[in-house]
Amino acid sequence: HTIYVEVIFKVPEFKITTVPSSIALVPGDHSSTSILVTSDFFSGAVDLRASITPYTAHELVISLDSAQVLLTSNGVGRVVLNLATSQTASPRVYTVQINGISNRHFANATMTAIVVSHPYSVGVQVGQSASYALTTSNASLPQILIVLTVTSISGSNVSYSAEYYVQDHALNSTGGWIDAATGYMLQPVVPFFLAPTNLGIGDTVYLDPVYGALRITSLDRGVSAGVNRNIVRFESANPTGQTQVSWDQATGIMVSLDVVIPVNSTQLAIHYLLISTDAWTGLQMSFHPLTHVPFSTPVAFKADVDGGSSPYNYVWHFGDGSSSTEENPSHMYPKQGDYVVTVDVTDSAGNMIERSQTITIDAPSSHDIPTPITALNLLPIIGAWLRANIVLAVLIFSGAWLALSLTLAALTLRKKSPRPSS
Repeated sequence: HTIYVEVIFKVPEFKITTVPSSIALVPGDHSSTSILVTSDFFSGAVDLRASITPYTAHELVISLDSAQVLLTSNGVGRVVLNLATSQTASPRVYTVQINGISNRHFANATMTAIVVSHPYSVGVQVGQSASYALTTSNASLPQILIVLTVTSISGSNVSYSAEYYVQDHALNSTGGWIDAATGYMLQPVVPFFLAPTNLGIGDTVYLDPVYGALRITSLDRGVSAGVNRNIVRFESANPTGQTQVSWDQATGIMVSLDVVIPVNSTQLAIHYLLISTDAWTGLQMSFHPLTHVPFSTPVAFKADVDGGSSPYNYVWHFGDGSSSTEENPSHMYPKQGDYVVTVDVTDSAGNMIERSQTITIDAPSSHDIPTPITALNLLPIIGAWLRANIVLAVLIFSGAWLALSLTLAALTLRKKSPRPSS
């Protein structure tokens, strides 16, 4: 008898991951994220270092709560990365790199941190749903209906269920999870399904290093799911064509996605269109004034209102005892300091919605030249989108997206009664 023995030598190593891999902060904010160091047959001490690009003195400060972790074989070590922004931090996208070194072993990981001009928050509610028609330039692939329903919300983390239909036949059901503030996704079903509420031109979404941050390029009025809405858009040219994504400003729900991706030496155009949702029925409002205003400068206020029944009535409280009933008032503050601005909007049906934001009137200065709050120094988007094309191809043509393959006709569909239109 002959016995063959195969010996495989495994080089001990470790890897580093950040959870989450992206984070958004406003000026004067602080947050933290976990750095996980995972052993792959490695044991010993790992020294950690954190660096930030671009470096801006005092605008964004990072620190690790421990500069070293001790690993056992196949164990996991955890340290906390702390991030803090100054009150005068400008909107900007940063790349944070974590390096781990131990004797002859080395590993690293990156995460994205962004300083935003206003808080990023969730604009949807549990139970709300959105239905999308998915079509492609391949005539042999049928239209697919995807129905997403929000199942839970925790902070900016939104979980949802998803159902797929082809010609009123149930194809599959699954679920996903997304951080609406940063765009970090788990088991993505519809790419870019949700963005933060109250986005404006120059704001940046989908901060995950995979996407490299997408900057809002336009804001206009348009029809979405049969209703006039305020819509924000990102668009960018890439080697395969134009990429366009749009979201409803008040809720952050994706309105449409058009992208061209390379597939097997050819190009495939993909189109998602929101065809119905129950998120438009209520009174919605977005309101985000400038966070810092120079002393002796008039402050213009505007609230964008959707839903409900027009006309709308406005009541503004500026935080210094003054008020206004104008739709878009302007106000001059008498002295420096922080002021909580509140706007109450009532529609003709008596429904009321209220929003509050804090603005800071900066101390007077004879030598400071105000920098427009909208001036962003963001990372180039076109180069980052080249990677996003690859990711979209993976999202759509692997895993849950087997429904889009040429073997779709071979799938066994179970008959389901047509869904009632919304």
